[in-house]
Amino acid sequence: MNLGIQIKIAGLQAEADKIKFRQGTGCNRCRMTGFKGLTGIYELVIVDDVMSEMIINNASDVKFRNYASSKSYRPLFQEGLDKVRSGEVNLEELLRVISIVEREAVVGTERETAINV
Repeated sequence: MNLGIQIKIAGLQAEADKIKFRQGTGCNRCRMTGFKGLTGIYELVIVDDVMSEMIINNASDVKFRNYASSKSYRPLFQEGLDKVRSGEVNLEELLRVISIVEREAVVGTERETAINV
């Protein structure tokens, strides 16, 4: 998949010219992957009383994510994009390992927030 398509999928069009996208060429030591070692990307949700009620009442994903985001929650995909911006991982690898559902949840929440503003 070419970089332009990857940028669109990740929703990075507005800042693409500011990011130095990295792509390893590979060698025998890395089995032609271009990667050395592992980089962890983590997501942590600390459930408070309001979130507990939302879970019990089966609140929508969008409502839950919006509330969680107001409490400093950072989705896994957003954390991954930060690693892309810093050059720690490449965009192709992030898109490979993060599910479509996770990507859409982040991009969809941002779209809904922009529409509601």
